[in-house]
Amino acid sequence: MTCLLLFYEFFKTGLFAVGGGLATLPFLYDMAARHPEWFTVSQLADMLAVSESTPGPLGVNMATYVGYLTAGIPGAVAATMGLVAPSVIVILIVAAFLKRFRESRLVNNVFYGLRPASAAMVAAAGLSVVGLALLYSGQAGLAAVNWKAVALAAVLLLLRKHRWTGMSLSFALILDLICCNIVLKPLVGRVRPFLVNTAVELLTAPPADASFPSGHTAASFAAVFALRASGSPLWKPALVLAAGIAFSRLYLYVHWPTDVLGGILVGAAAGWAGARLADALRRRRERLGRRA
Repeated sequence: MTCLLLFYEFFKTGLFAVGGGLATLPFLYDMAARHPEWFTVSQLADMLAVSESTPGPLGVNMATYVGYLTAGIPGAVAATMGLVAPSVIVILIVAAFLKRFRESRLVNNVFYGLRPASAAMVAAAGLSVVGLALLYSGQAGLAAVNWKAVALAAVLLLLRKHRWTGMSLSFALILDLICCNIVLKPLVGRVRPFLVNTAVELLTAPPADASFPSGHTAASFAAVFALRASGSPLWKPALVLAAGIAFSRLYLYVHWPTDVLGGILVGAAAGWAGARLADALRRRRERLGRRA
């Protein structure tokens, strides 16, 4: 029954989400409000990050992710088929009547009217994602602003010279988030040292997630290796800062030494992969520019 409902919900999404993958986000927000047992609004940011970082169309990736999260592999298949089915049906109908209606004034007017509607849907989705990324929920006034994220966004948008370095960093941190928080921490499920040796008094709030690998260390070294692979001289001061962060995780007694070592290795791999991904994207854009 859940799979049929997933197919129905994503069939409606695929039928009316004109304008690409981001146009499906308003429908997903509505879906989260009507079916909170499937996924929450706060989970949409994680879904978007995973869908953007994996190959394939964004809308299809989102449908597969939501379906799998809700009902496993059968749910992923049902949601994906529901999303793509309207497009297949519409294309078959259009192909059958293309010659007859190619010069139809009515058809041209319909597509002309769809353009601003599609732009509005994509804009609404973009504003929703910006709110999730740059604002803290449950806060008011200036306290609700995630100033670190705002500063990073400003650097990426305004400093054209360093834009590809920023892209490398962004890709590296997304890959690090997926590897650490979504895959390794739940998979390993290692207990933190302060839970084993309860005699130690912590100097910071006790983290609630699993211990391996160290997420702070992994993110720090992902930035170091992304900067190094991108040819930025900032990797040297970043390495000093990352080493200090890694040591602090041991000093604060929230990680085992092997957690920190694992974080360094995961961060190095994510940083290198993020830089390679950004470089591949840059070279592809250059090739397309030369063809144009």
